[in-house]
Amino acid sequence: MTVSVPPNRHHSLSFFIASTLNHSNEVMKKILVPVDFSGMSRNAEDYAVSLAKAFGAEVHLLHVYREFIPATVGPEPWAVTVSDKRLENEKLINKEVHYLKHKHGFDVKTEVEAGARSKIINATAKRIEAGLIVMGMHDGRRNRILGDTVLNTIRKTKVPVLIIPENIKFTPVKNIVTAVDFSEMLTGACFDTLFEIYKEFDASVRVLHVEDPASELKASEVPEKMQLGLALSRFNYQYDKAEGYDVEEAISKFTNQHPTDLLVLIAHRHNIYERIFETIHTKDISLKIKQALLVLRQ
Repeated sequence: MTVSVPPNRHHSLSFFIASTLNHSNEVMKKILVPVDFSGMSRNAEDYAVSLAKAFGAEVHLLHVYREFIPATVGPEPWAVTVSDKRLENEKLINKEVHYLKHKHGFDVKTEVEAGARSKIINATAKRIEAGLIVMGMHDGRRNRILGDTVLNTIRKTKVPVLIIPENIKFTPVKNIVTAVDFSEMLTGACFDTLFEIYKEFDASVRVLHVEDPASELKASEVPEKMQLGLALSRFNYQYDKAEGYDVEEAISKFTNQHPTDLLVLIAHRHNIYERIFETIHTKDISLKIKQALLVLRQ
């Protein structure tokens, strides 16, 4: 059966090919790590520094705090001033500098800012031209995997976000699973960060598409699937299909059955991003992350 591609899709295909051919190299020169001085946060720091060593990248630690404004004005000894709060946080972030220097022999840059966390994280990533944001994630018994800061950062930033569960330690990335769907056109630039990781660690890549049982590829999805193939033309990869009505469960089952050091999702509208991340405030997430999770942006 021959499927004709509408004119606007031809235009998108031409744009896609150009983007693929002109993808940037060495995109991970600066790594931004938002920190809150918890064990989860420190684990993310360790992971980011180990990754930075492999890529010869800089690491920037960022702590964002809420300013404390007393309800009343007076000489109360318990009233913490804004300058006191900043000084306290600067001392804490300097402890992280010393920790990383002692453990890894690695120097990092630091910033302490007051305000809305995700907004400042996004602005800082843009200002320093970060190629990657690394954030820690709690690994509790319940399945709710992403806090508000992580979720809002993913929503707002165009920078890839690498989420590190608190029990995951850095090891060279050898097995990558990239979950995809065919809901949007993807350019080669979307996969630049993933390609750098793949190339640096000589990793294997499995591309996973979750399908409803007994469903067939829709004609409208054919151009997107073709472009995905072009976007991944730089990779040697294996294509896998998994059947299931529950995308989260299917991905979890697949990664449990196959070696996976890094799970990759693409955050764009009407895909896995909405199905998984948008449920965070209404129900527990059934996808239990057992490896680092890289969220790419289209």
